[in-house]
Amino acid sequence: MKNYTKKNIKKVWSIGDSKKDRKGRLIYFNGYSKDSDAKGNPFELWQPEPILNK
Repeated sequence: MKNYTKKNIKKVWSIGDSKKDRKGRLIYFNGYSKDSDAKGNPFELWQPEPILNK
């Protein structure tokens, strides 16, 4: 999965999705922040461990 903006199309992540960070390590999507950037987009929250179902 790629996370990029092309022609104003932004990737929508689901909790538990994974991607590689800049150093090639696997990271997992944890959700969106309540805060947003200057364009009004919420910040993406990532973590190094997979999310376990409880």
